[in-house]
Amino acid sequence: VMKSIFDDFRADGEYKDSLGSSKISNVRDVTLGCDSRAANKKSALPTTPNDQMITIFFANHAVVTLRGSGTEPKLKYYSEMRNLESTEKARRELAVVMKDVEDYFLQPAKYGLERR
Repeated sequence: VMKSIFDDFRADGEYKDSLGSSKISNVRDVTLGCDSRAANKKSALPTTPNDQMITIFFANHAVVTLRGSGTEPKLKYYSEMRNLESTEKARRELAVVMKDVEDYFLQPAKYGLERR
């Protein structure tokens, strides 16, 4: 299931340009060694083909990294948001991004996922 979730986002080498209403500006895929921010499109981080890990950079400055646990059948994520106007606005915008990540990247109904 884990590989299928990540492969669905990769869409045969063409990463999605948005998740719901959240526009994606760049993607770093450590599993495949790609980084759309780099001039040569290669990740500066070591490639880990046996472990699923993608970092999504959103147009609103949110950053979300999703990865397999490695020790248990879990998908973990880390999120951050920068907003120079206010912390509260950053929290609201990040909540929208995380809802879009859950609905359109993780697709819990499609993959039978549970929040724990």
